[in-house]
Amino acid sequence: QNGFSSITIGRSTGSGKITIPNNLTFFDPVTIQTGTGSISLNGTLTGSDNSSIALNASTINLNAGINTTNQNITINGNVQIGNDVAIASGGGNVSVTGAIDGDRRFNIDAGKGNVLLPGNIGQTTALAGLNVTASTTNLAGNVTTNQAEIIINSALGLINDTKLSTSGGNIAFGGAIDNNNVNARNLTLDSGSGSITFNGSVGANSKLGNILIQNSGNVTGNSTINAQQLTAANTQQVKLSGDVTAGKVDITAKGEITVKNITTNGGEILFNSGNVFTAGNLNTSGNTGGNITVKAITSITTGQINSSGIVGNAGNVFLDPIGDIQVEFINAQGGTIGKGGDVTAVTGN
Repeated sequence: QNGFSSITIGRSTGSGKITIPNNLTFFDPVTIQTGTGSISLNGTLTGSDNSSIALNASTINLNAGINTTNQNITINGNVQIGNDVAIASGGGNVSVTGAIDGDRRFNIDAGKGNVLLPGNIGQTTALAGLNVTASTTNLAGNVTTNQAEIIINSALGLINDTKLSTSGGNIAFGGAIDNNNVNARNLTLDSGSGSITFNGSVGANSKLGNILIQNSGNVTGNSTINAQQLTAANTQQVKLSGDVTAGKVDITAKGEITVKNITTNGGEILFNSGNVFTAGNLNTSGNTGGNITVKAITSITTGQINSSGIVGNAGNVFLDPIGDIQVEFINAQGGTIGKGGDVTAVTGN
């Protein structure tokens, strides 16, 4: 029946089990609660008209989906996913405050609304995939899937240091990535043989901490990256189309590495390519210049290389391909009280 200001089922101090066996539709805001008890959702919950939906319990077993029409969906409690589950708010905000586990796929579609995920996801039982669509997704915990993708189709705010692991699934970010607060947060990614794609800027509004890619297939960055440090330890191929600003950049790939301009303000730059290395300008100039090391199996092509020191010593430059080296120029001059850096170029030709 329509016309209630709100509907509450259960007690906030309850400890029993609430089971919803069939599909239910509400036309007014509804809260289903049982305190320290559990809720088992076996039928789809639908909120029509102005009906928001809130589930409050210690444990919430999601075996079916939840849908609203531009209204909020709030799940307060640890979530166990028993089937592939989709939550869609039609533009309302979606919040899942507890841990999320289960070897099933979890889809969240908030449209133009925001998503809050403060708990760990897949830490006890890895998910079979996570897909989030929203205006902004705020993430505080780690996310783990079992050979399945993690797709965040929104801007991403990091509340805490965060790690995303897929054991072979792809990781894709559709929007910008920034810190959710004043603290620089670390982002660790491990996709195994899967790809990693950054479609938006990273750290443009607030510089991230350390970005560490532990394992990956192809890594693609389609915008700028701004972090305290950028490391890619074990990748297949790296292509960064936007400028990178970081305190240190260290990238290793079995195949080609293609990057735009890299600036570290005195920090070190290291590249190790199993094929061709191509870059814009490489700049470690600072009060004391940082070292620049580029190794490639095939060839090295860059714009300007600048390891100069403004006051102190310049950094050393080491270029080591089997094939050709093409560089616009190299500036390894020392600063006002420093000395110049060593420049070494070794080729197999």
